[in-house]
Amino acid sequence: MTSKTGENIILWEDVLFAFKDASCIQRDGTILSFLRDEDLKILEPHQFRAYPDEVLDIVIKPPVYKSNAEPSRSDHVRIPSPIHSITSAVEKLTISIPTSNDLDSIYNAGVSYYDGRDIEKNYSKAVEYFLQAAEQGHAGAQSYLGYLYQEGEGVAKDYAKAVEWYQKAADQGNAAAQSNMGNIYYDGMGVTRDYSTALEWFLKAANQDNPIAQGWVARSFFSGHGVTQDYAKALEWYQKSAEHGVAISQECLADMYYNGHGTAKDYSNAAKWYEKAAEQGDATSQYMMGYLYQNEMGVPQDYRKAVEFYRMAADNGNINGHNELGHMYEHAKGVQQDYPMAFKCYKKAANMGKASAQNNVGSMYFEGRGVPKDYSNAFIWFLKAANQDNAIAQEWLGKMYYCGYGVTQSFLKAFEWYSRAAFQETATSQEILGNMYFSGKEIDRDYCAALLWFTKAANQGEDNSQYMLGLIYQEGLDVPPNHSLAVEWYEKAARQGHVLAMERLSKMRRESARSSGGTKLK
Repeated sequence: MTSKTGENIILWEDVLFAFKDASCIQRDGTILSFLRDEDLKILEPHQFRAYPDEVLDIVIKPPVYKSNAEPSRSDHVRIPSPIHSITSAVEKLTISIPTSNDLDSIYNAGVSYYDGRDIEKNYSKAVEYFLQAAEQGHAGAQSYLGYLYQEGEGVAKDYAKAVEWYQKAADQGNAAAQSNMGNIYYDGMGVTRDYSTALEWFLKAANQDNPIAQGWVARSFFSGHGVTQDYAKALEWYQKSAEHGVAISQECLADMYYNGHGTAKDYSNAAKWYEKAAEQGDATSQYMMGYLYQNEMGVPQDYRKAVEFYRMAADNGNINGHNELGHMYEHAKGVQQDYPMAFKCYKKAANMGKASAQNNVGSMYFEGRGVPKDYSNAFIWFLKAANQDNAIAQEWLGKMYYCGYGVTQSFLKAFEWYSRAAFQETATSQEILGNMYFSGKEIDRDYCAALLWFTKAANQGEDNSQYMLGLIYQEGLDVPPNHSLAVEWYEKAARQGHVLAMERLSKMRRESARSSGGTKLK
């Protein structure tokens, strides 16, 4: 048969029609791959390139032998005669059956079916091959079989059988099985969770240079699971695993350099390892590289590169990547300002549940940036964020209830939301609470409560709160008059350009000068 391009091909469905147990086609011992299109997608129907002048081999899955049965052997068998339902290319195939003694070939066939390597992925067939080899003592097949039972791929999930097969392989020194035994105990899959036993298994594999197990040993030391917490040892094991190219270990190693765990903070080394993991498609590391470039941490500040990495992270579904990409579009960092695009990015992160993104969506609806102004939608998104304890969104809700934007005006509800934000140390909300208590218009007047909230806001630099403290101390509102404290707070507000504070200070100094015969108030 010929393809649309005129190329000689063999259809896989024709091979299966003639040989229902066929597993693959080989040419000189190499498994032929399915043909792919320009986008590297496997062509439908599945097909191989034909070699008209050559004899190819069909590999038939081996029969499952009983333990007491005599293994049989089979050499290559030429197809005896043409079969009318398949092409002449198929007539030049031969059948190759791995024997029960050729355990590595059986195991490799299982791996091919499991990975979909040069053949269509089929977990059930992978199980058949692995079981065939595992029952005859092949450690690799036993390990794979354990994993298939653990994950329920090709078989019903069964942790007990997973442990059984892992144990057989681990007892033969198979590092992958030893590592997976560690996972079983670490996560308590079908067994009582036991971090100490998990670490024992991880160490057995790690000491055979298994990079995945090395990462788990590092995690155990980092978390103090089954061992005394030791960041230095965690760093050491993450380094070993990371140098083998394990992306998650590269990310964790970068985190340790970033946070200064087990070592001094080192943003340059953090960037080095985040970038290695990012190159492997690790979305969190891609986000972190964007963050480092945005904030000039370990790398030169470069908003364009930050945008590039944030976009990679977002394309890989990273919630923070979507949110930060929105920030870059909103504030014209590394890209032209684009409010609709910023809104789109924020919305994606918001729909994934990120509170700050929900707040950002709410603010864009409230202010009409990138979307038409819509107080009702703003309220919906602020509420989502506020219910996740986002203090800025709580403050927005306080404002909406106070002013009646999109909701029925309610000073009581405004007070409730401002209070929630204020208790999270939001200075603006603290100042607003101070004003509400001071004025007594929306709630009962309480100068002591006003003093409390003004002090909190003033200590965060709010100039009007500093002015109000000066006023309370100068006038002695529910506190003894204290001109020294009044001057101190007025001066702080005045240094920030607060006009009323300047006027009060000037008046106090004039009065002090008159009462003291010309001596100025300090």
